[in-house]
Amino acid sequence: MAPCCPAPSGRVLEVLGEHLCKGWLGPTWLGPADAANHCRRGLGIWKFAGSEVAGADPDVVLACAGDVPTGETVAAAEPRKEGAPG
Repeated sequence: MAPCCPAPSGRVLEVLGEHLCKGWLGPTWLGPADAANHCRRGLGIWKFAGSEVAGADPDVVLACAGDVPTGETVAAAEPRKEGAPG
C-alpha cells in the first residue's frame, strides 16, 4: 500500500480519486452530473429504481457497507424510528 498524505488541493484529491477508481466502480446508475447533484443534496429519489406513488409517504432506504458506516447509519436511523408511526 502506498503512503498517504494530504493532497495540496481539493482538485488534486479529486483527480487522484478518479485515477484510483478508474475501472473499479462497477455499475454506474447515475451519470456524472446526477451523481454530483445526489452528493450535494445528501439524499435523493432514483425514479428508475423506485415505485413511489404521488401523494403517498415514501419508503426510506439507508444503505452502507462496513462495520463503522453501518454503526453510523444505525445511529442516524434511531431518531427517525422513534418518531415513526406503528
